[in-house]
Amino acid sequence: MKLKWMICILFFSRVMHVWAQEEVLPIHRRGYMQAGIKIQYWQQERVPYTSNQIVMPFSALLLLSENISMSISHNPAYSWKNVDEGFFGFSDTWIQINSILWQERLMLNFGLGLPTGKTRLDSTQFAITKELSQSIYRYHVPLYGQGLTGRLGFAMAFKVAAPLIVGFGGQFLYRAPFHPVQYIYGQSVGLEKIYDKQ
Repeated sequence: MKLKWMICILFFSRVMHVWAQEEVLPIHRRGYMQAGIKIQYWQQERVPYTSNQIVMPFSALLLLSENISMSISHNPAYSWKNVDEGFFGFSDTWIQINSILWQERLMLNFGLGLPTGKTRLDSTQFAITKELSQSIYRYHVPLYGQGLTGRLGFAMAFKVAAPLIVGFGGQFLYRAPFHPVQYIYGQSVGLEKIYDKQ
C-alpha cells in the first residue's frame, strides 16, 4: 500500500513540475511564428445542441531591438451549433508593441486591434456567439469582431528590500463604435424590421 502511495506522489510531483506556472511576462530571446488548429466541442446533458468551434490561430513575435518586441495575432474560426447552423469568420487582428526600459523596471505597452473581424451578425450567428461568449466554456474566439480598438499601458516595479518588490501600472483602453448584429425581427405581412445599431 505504501508503494502505491509513493508512486502516486512521485507521478503528481512530476506532473506539477511539467505544468509549472510560467513567468508573467516570459522573455523570448528570438522571434517566432506559430500556426495551428484548435477544436473545442461541448456536450451538455439534456441539451441537444451546443456551440462548437474550430480555430486556426496564427501568432508571430518580431524582435525590433533588444528591448522592443512586436507581436501579431489573428484567429479565423468556424463556429456551429448543429449541421445547419454554422458560419466562418475572421477575428480582429491584434498588433502589440512592448518596450522594456530603465534597467527592466518600466514596461510600456501599445496595442491596436484592427477591425478585420466579422460583425453585423444575423440572428442565427448572434445566437451562436451568445453561447461562445459565456466565460465557463473558455472558447478561443468568443467574439469575432469588436471594431477598432486601441490600448496604451505601463507597468513599473521597484525592489524595496531583498524579499519585497513594489509595483504599479495602468492602462487606457479605447473602443470605436461598431455594428455587432443586424437581424430581422417582428416580421409580418408587408413589414420587416431590421435591427442595425452601433
